[in-house]
Amino acid sequence: CLSKGSVNNAVKIKDRLTFSPEIVTLPEVTQAIKEGMIKRLSDGNVNDAIIVKDQFLVATDVISSPEVQQSAKKGIVKQLSKGNIGDAVQIRDKFLLNADVAQDAAREGMQLLLLEGRSFDNAIKIKDQFSLSKEIVLQAAADAMSSLLSKGSFESAIKIKDQFQLSVDETAKAAKHAFLKCLADEKKEMAEKIKEKFRVSVNSEEILGFF
Repeated sequence: CLSKGSVNNAVKIKDRLTFSPEIVTLPEVTQAIKEGMIKRLSDGNVNDAIIVKDQFLVATDVISSPEVQQSAKKGIVKQLSKGNIGDAVQIRDKFLLNADVAQDAAREGMQLLLLEGRSFDNAIKIKDQFSLSKEIVLQAAADAMSSLLSKGSFESAIKIKDQFQLSVDETAKAAKHAFLKCLADEKKEMAEKIKEKFRVSVNSEEILGFF
């Protein structure tokens, strides 16, 4: 039931039967529990993931396995990209053991949040909840700005620049990267617009080095 996504049915079966610690530690049972938890974490389904963890007394070595940790990271990124900061924090607190991985997930989630034009206030909440440094936040903002420019979303890119108060140098680097990416993608008209709007200056070595 767990590996196929039915948490309620799995819990009902557990409650009807006498689950000794020995049964829970059987390889096939442990694997089913692990797979069920991984699925829910990857989907960002924090409530069901916590039910699995608590109801089936999942061992620490299972929680700390690379597969579960990676799925927890995916869940955090997914929830943050939607602005669901509370759910992301729950995943971090209940499942993610490495602080560096949590910060990396927060950075990715923030960048996706910005790319989708979601609330600037949520980005600040992510910064506070995950203790992101100013440098990490500014880099995420600059990366989002560059990506938006390369897609032609000038208004959204400029909004990010203004909201995060990106410096002249940070803005220039973001614009240059977007310009080079457009050239690489053979979007010459877009590249020219970026170059004109942000007065991008590049030499032949920089262009060749990007490819």
